[in-house]
Amino acid sequence: MKISQFLLIGLAIFFSINCHSQKTSQYTPQENEYKQLFISFKQYLANSIASKTSTSDSSTLKKVSLDYLFVNGILDSVNSTKFGPTELNQKQYQNLREQYQHFYQFFNERDKIKLVSHLNAMPIRLFTDKCIYQKLSAYQKKNTFVYFDDRKPDQILGYLLFVPKIAGKLSVSRIMSSTLLFDSGVWAFKSFTGEIGIEYFLSEGILPPDPETIIR
Repeated sequence: MKISQFLLIGLAIFFSINCHSQKTSQYTPQENEYKQLFISFKQYLANSIASKTSTSDSSTLKKVSLDYLFVNGILDSVNSTKFGPTELNQKQYQNLREQYQHFYQFFNERDKIKLVSHLNAMPIRLFTDKCIYQKLSAYQKKNTFVYFDDRKPDQILGYLLFVPKIAGKLSVSRIMSSTLLFDSGVWAFKSFTGEIGIEYFLSEGILPPDPETIIR
């Protein structure tokens, strides 16, 4: 009986890995870049949880902002331990701290089941459940990943919105948001610094309206 159970579990894992490998081959170059950023961020989370790193510390928030997250401000990469007065305003800093703490705590509280070790992600367009995908904007569809426990690949844990490289503005891809909201009848992401909706970044000229200006 036990042998049969182990066999079934083994087959389920094999088919899950094989299915995910097939989907990986369908990634665009941009999505491959996002996946590498996700893997690096996941490793940072795992190390932070293992070392019990404080998420409210200014140096931690500055590091994740410089290395992984997109924040609505011009960061000083020379000072990697704290934010200067012109980098983020008080409201943005508070939003960044609260949102990152919330994201971090989700995995920290599940450390006993080693969730972060089994964390995986893929483009939302390749995920089997299309309910949310069909309601997203064109930009969201192209730049959103779902993340999940690879032991339960059909259960979405959350969503990540990425920002691609942008000529003259952003030299590397970054994670803009981990918070998807249903706001005023549409699905909208809340950025780590508190702005809601990609339209804000487009209207302010932070993101280009013309996709040709985005570096591929």
